[in-house]
Amino acid sequence: VQADEVIQVVAPVNIFEREAFEAEIDKLKTDRAKADTIINRTKKTITEKMEEDPFLYRKLSQLIEQAIEDYKTQRINDAQLLARAKEMMEQTRSGSAKETPDLLKEKDLARAFFGALKEKIADSVYEGSTSEGGRVQEPGGSYVGGNKGSQPGLEEILAKAACGMEKIIKRHAVVRWRENLDAQNRMKNDLDDYLFDLQKQKGFSLNFSEMDGIIDAVIGIAIHRTDDI
Repeated sequence: VQADEVIQVVAPVNIFEREAFEAEIDKLKTDRAKADTIINRTKKTITEKMEEDPFLYRKLSQLIEQAIEDYKTQRINDAQLLARAKEMMEQTRSGSAKETPDLLKEKDLARAFFGALKEKIADSVYEGSTSEGGRVQEPGGSYVGGNKGSQPGLEEILAKAACGMEKIIKRHAVVRWRENLDAQNRMKNDLDDYLFDLQKQKGFSLNFSEMDGIIDAVIGIAIHRTDDI
């Protein structure tokens, strides 16, 4: 008997179909089999949604690979692998990392912008700050942050900046703006002005290449998040 190809009769259940997916998992006999299914299905979702929030989904992808590596080197057992797989699946479902600032908990678009800002601006703020000790200076002379290992002040600044950028994007999001270069240029101009003002207010410095990178990342995310705009 020969078979030329494998025909998939029923598409795999995705992780957002909670009840159906849980039922599929419950049918599996071992923790390893359950973990493998959750990881594979979560990785598929991450690949599909990567452009909607590159910072978050790259981070989750790295955490999954780390869990797999820890299992291969016997640093964790089957049950621990399953627990970590479930945790990463839940973060993927929610579209939010555990450490997301409270200000952004209910702001999906701004949360994605925050990730881009954190990825592209954080090191520049600390390495290129014009204030003493690599700290970010607040208006009035006080300082936030302090070192790269502890950035509560910086995260608050970036969370507020992400909300401001969301307002700019939505202000210029006319009908079919994704095909409208004039609308996108208005977004870019306002985002550029916003970043210049942010630097003056918070006492750090970005070069033109860094600013362009942030603006392109923000607009790119907005283009892919069709449910939000």
